[in-house]
Amino acid sequence: MSEIFTAFDVGTYGIRAAIGRVDERQGLSVLAVAHDEVRGAIDQKGVAHIERLVGILQGILDKLQRQSSIVIQQAWVGITHEAMRTETANAIITFPRADHEVGWDDLLRLREQAIHRPVPPGYRLIHAVPVWYRLDHRDRLSDPIGMSGIRLEGEYLLFYAPEAYLTALYRCFERVGLQVKGFLAAPLMAAQALLTPEEKNTGVGYVDIGGNHTSVVLYHEGRIKRFVVLPLGGQLVTQDIREAIRRILPPQAETLKQQLGLAYRPLLSQDQIISIQPDPRRPDTVDVRLSFLVEVIQARLQEIFEFVAAEIDKAQLLSDLHAGLYIAGGTAYFRGLQQLVEYTTGLAAHIVSAQHLVASGIMDPFNRPDFANLAAILDQAPKLHELALSIAVSLPAADAPPPTQNGMPQNRKPKTSKFFDKIRTYMEKTIRIPNDLID
Repeated sequence: MSEIFTAFDVGTYGIRAAIGRVDERQGLSVLAVAHDEVRGAIDQKGVAHIERLVGILQGILDKLQRQSSIVIQQAWVGITHEAMRTETANAIITFPRADHEVGWDDLLRLREQAIHRPVPPGYRLIHAVPVWYRLDHRDRLSDPIGMSGIRLEGEYLLFYAPEAYLTALYRCFERVGLQVKGFLAAPLMAAQALLTPEEKNTGVGYVDIGGNHTSVVLYHEGRIKRFVVLPLGGQLVTQDIREAIRRILPPQAETLKQQLGLAYRPLLSQDQIISIQPDPRRPDTVDVRLSFLVEVIQARLQEIFEFVAAEIDKAQLLSDLHAGLYIAGGTAYFRGLQQLVEYTTGLAAHIVSAQHLVASGIMDPFNRPDFANLAAILDQAPKLHELALSIAVSLPAADAPPPTQNGMPQNRKPKTSKFFDKIRTYMEKTIRIPNDLID
């Protein structure tokens, strides 16, 4: 049996979405793919224009449904936000007998205890990822299911996202007729799916460079050591080109970046003069050397990876990431980026391709590093309800009761029929019986 899933990857430059069918034997088959630029609907702070974002989502949804002939009702939504934060939490549960065999229900109870804590104001919990387990005296277990003991401990890494951003996104998806099954930290999903257990044990980093954010996920000894989102991205490169060549417009700077961008100056074999016409209505042109453009691009990208190296140093892993860095995102397409990263950080660098996650169907887009997050969410979709990856978030409607402390909505009071409502009203008005007996 195969299941059909829909996934969205919401970035600050563009939104990518796909429908996939996951079969246990044949793997992931992609049935439809659509993407569009956000065009001012989302910025580094969050949703900037509700109506514009709704229009973009509606267009993407229409494309997906036309391609697949499937009516979509639910979707997983991957996000990245500079205000995302993490914290660790510990939990302990005990069993009555030493021969108690640990099962999924026990791990779920342990997780519930770990997340039963005050949520930072303005945030919502979206993930609880186990770092390690301890069963009696057996330490640093990755999977205690099937083992026996009395005392089970666990440490979790909790992921929080700004509640205002999640609420605005939820409303926009709701307006196009889609229910959000859960919000996911997109870089975390990609790192979980694309990095092998051997690389995570050896030490590896996943770096996603988007339009306004750079996400860093670091692993060592099989566990996440650090997750951080830096407020740096490809839009800064465009801005630098625009400021360095003052007469050109932002769209022209973006075109120069995409068509002639080179990240590492030593790879430029032949310099040349580029003539740019800032205003199509006037014959005046601006002449710029290609080497100058490359130097502007390299300076900003090198600064971004210096900040990445600083985060690796904070985690004390500069000499322990033996598997190197895997680079993804819309800014990872620069020719020479791999050499620049190795020059800046001293670590081996690899440009990500997620095409191996897709077994059939539409495969070509997933060869690009900017589709890595989307492919990973589809690949992980059958497991997203399990303990290790995600806590599904269902944001309350406008008239719903406030959420509980752990970020999950409170249970609504079940609706009764009009007949019983009338009987209850009659009894309350005519018979003096305590309310609890009426109930």
